[in-house]
Amino acid sequence: MIAFREGGENGGPYNSHLRIIESRLKEKYQFVPLIVPKGRMGLCNIKIIKSLVSSIKREQPDAVQIIGLELIGFYLALACRISGVHNVIIAIHGSTTEAIEFNKNILKKWIMERLEVFTLKTGTCTYGVSEYVYTIKNVARYSKNYYGVIFNMMLEDKVRYNRKKIRNDFGVSEKEIVVMSTGRITVEKGYAVLTEVMKHYKGDSTIVFIIVGDGDYKKNMNEALAEQITEGQVKLLGYRNDVSKILTAGDIFVMPSYHETLCMSLLEAGQKGMALIASDVGGMREIVDDGKNGYLVKAGDVDAFIQRIDMLRDKNKLEKMRKNAKQIVVSKFSNETTINRLDGLYTSVFEDNS
Repeated sequence: MIAFREGGENGGPYNSHLRIIESRLKEKYQFVPLIVPKGRMGLCNIKIIKSLVSSIKREQPDAVQIIGLELIGFYLALACRISGVHNVIIAIHGSTTEAIEFNKNILKKWIMERLEVFTLKTGTCTYGVSEYVYTIKNVARYSKNYYGVIFNMMLEDKVRYNRKKIRNDFGVSEKEIVVMSTGRITVEKGYAVLTEVMKHYKGDSTIVFIIVGDGDYKKNMNEALAEQITEGQVKLLGYRNDVSKILTAGDIFVMPSYHETLCMSLLEAGQKGMALIASDVGGMREIVDDGKNGYLVKAGDVDAFIQRIDMLRDKNKLEKMRKNAKQIVVSKFSNETTINRLDGLYTSVFEDNS
């Protein structure tokens, strides 16, 4: 069984797990989704625990692959223990203790650290989706059989889109620079910072911003950028299921997040040949080679993001970085390598516990 959070279609863990069960690995392993019901989890949601235990006992799986160290990981680990699951694979996509709200509340952070230790001790095998994962507090100390890094799988979109047509559909000319960002529209993902960046370019007819995604900060962006939205300089598209197509129209991708383990949005933008500008946090530098395929800047630094965007107004520099971005992502983060690593992990888990 492989875990999914109901309603999490816009997130990296959900899509990464979905691509695993749709890969050629399905010819060797029978994957069954383990759905975590959506809604507020809290620290003791008996309804969610009962639902997970019921699903696990019904399927009686040989192994359960859970979603890392956030609160959802604790519930899954607890359900696995109650259900007597022998093989629990932990895919670490991040840690709740990195979140802004938990860092502000000492008690919440203390509680979550201990829940994460419980989760790590429950796993029979652990892997991280980036090299950064192993630096997260308690991962090295409490992980059992740490397998190393297995990068998230990227979307394999083999359709060749017409860049000019897509830009025309958005009312963008070839002369304009298109800056994009995709993901959950929240403060923690840095969209308050990006809002200030976009406001700086008000009235600049040479640059257009396209933002894809939804979240609790989107309303704030709509209000703060109302005039630019009306003028067509800023386009807030909301949730879309054709992100790969939309990315084809872009030149620069900006990810201003305050914490990130391995950013799927950044990978997919690089895959489409976009120059990358990202906060220098977490695993971002595993994707962005500063000065080669984009730039890394201090999280929250509005002026630094503006400066790097302006540096990429140089068309020669922009085209060089776009080319490098695609080359680096395609070679370093190939799905074939990820599939082989996962196959090796699953084989070792079943052999060790046979």
